[in-house]
Amino acid sequence: MLSPMTKKEDLDIWLAKIDRGSTWQEVLREFTHSVEFHQKVQGIIDSVVGTRREKAV
Repeated sequence: MLSPMTKKEDLDIWLAKIDRGSTWQEVLREFTHSVEFHQKVQGIIDSVVGTRREKAV
């Protein structure tokens, strides 16, 4: 089962940035360009590929 990409704390941080004048586009761009985001995506890819390999065996 996949876990959420974000936590409630992340949402609180994003909302605070928007309150300070950032746009949603800026906040999401910052998140999707982060190392943490790419590591989470890679973990999802690895788990899916691993599951497919297990089914093939």
